[in-house]
This record gives sequence, C-alpha cells and structure tokens, in this order.
Amino acid sequence: MIKLSRTKYREIEQGLRSPRATDIEIKCDQCYDRGSAANCGLITLTGNSVTLIQDIEQNIGGERTSGFDFNADYQLGLGGFGRFGVSTNWTYVRSFVEDLPSATTASGFTSANELGYLTNEVPRLRGTMTLTWMVSDFTAVWNLTYIGKVFENCSALTIQLKECTQPATLYPPTASVGIHELNRTIYNDAAFTYKIEPIRASLTFGVQNVFNQQFPLSYTAGAPPNFDGEMGYRIPGRFLYSRIGMSF
Repeated sequence: MIKLSRTKYREIEQGLRSPRATDIEIKCDQCYDRGSAANCGLITLTGNSVTLIQDIEQNIGGERTSGFDFNADYQLGLGGFGRFGVSTNWTYVRSFVEDLPSATTASGFTSANELGYLTNEVPRLRGTMTLTWMVSDFTAVWNLTYIGKVFENCSALTIQLKECTQPATLYPPTASVGIHELNRTIYNDAAFTYKIEPIRASLTFGVQNVFNQQFPLSYTAGAPPNFDGEMGYRIPGRFLYSRIGMSF
C-alpha cells in the first residue's frame, strides 16, 4: 500500500514592536526629506519645535514565503520475511523574501531575497526518509535526515582562511560581495528493537549519526550552527544508546 500527499503553501507573516530611537529618526527623515504625508501626520510642531511624534507600535516588515511539502508512505508485506516500510517527508522552498525597514525608500521598507542564505536559516530543500523492517518481535529502523546547502557572506576570517567560495558574487541579504557555501548535511541513524512479549517490554539499541557527519563550518560572527535552531544541525559526534520500555 502506498500513500502520497503534496501540499502547496504560501505564508505571509508581519511583525509589530514598540518604537526605538532609530525608528523616530526614520520617520523624521521620511517626512522632511521625502515628504511622506503618512509620517508627517504623526509629527506635531509647536512653533519651530517638535513636541510630539505619535508612534505606539511600528510595522517592522514581514516575511513572504512559498513552496511545497511532499509526503509518501509505502508498506509491503514479505510473507515469512516480515514487513517492509518506507516513509519520506520533504519541504521545497520556492521563495523566501523579507521586508525590512529602510530610511532610503519612499515606502519605508526594502525587500531582500533570503532563500538559501544563512541569515534566516532557510535552505531550499530539506527532508527525511525512514526505512523500517519488522519480522516477528524484531524491528529495525534506518532514518536519514537531509539539510540542504546554504550560503553566508564572506567575513574577514573567511577571506583570511581562503574559504570564500564565490568571492565575486553578491550576497543579497547584506548587499556585500563574496559568498561562502555551507554544503548540504546528511545524518543517518539506526535503531534495533526486540519485543519481549511475556513481560510486555522492549529492548532497543541505537546509533545516532552513524557516519559521524559534521556540520559545515560558518565563519560569520553570530551565525549558526545553532543546535536548537531552524537549520537542525546536531552536536558533533556519533552517539550510542540503549533503552528499555515497558507497557502496562
């Protein structure tokens, strides 16, 4: 039996926050330098002095993204050899654009394409695949996790170490020149479980990161790897574990 599903998505997310000093400066610039009626209407003059700038909360822009989710599940009976299954889940991001405040545009915002860039930790492709074999009281599972490649700007350290893979290419999120490619990462995990029916227990032995895959190094200060972040990079190393489960 096979099950397939495909979902197309399009999301728009906007944010609000209380104003900061730089926001006040932007509104003044928009009013007096660019003649923005919307911003001038928020400023009150008494004589030659500004006595009030009305700005309780500010739209700080937003994110616009679209793409596809694909899911498949297949089960096959093997008679006396048990049952085999494969399931997979993938996300393909078609676009990811962030709208940011700007003092140099008439609208007060500028858009940046950040798909595949480390700024927002959004690779174009990521997914998982799980293989399962069950026979009698024994179950074996192999899981693969794929994290697509991303790019970061070339910092001074990147250039010093000669790791700037595309030195003449523009990095859109910061409009700087020079890109460092962080290659795709693939993790493999395995687990073996044996059920002990008389006492309703199970015994599992497993290995996380079977091939000791290392995440790509980032040379940008303050950038990932964030082990609990969106990219999904793991703490380096191969880990063995065992587990005993009981059901009541």
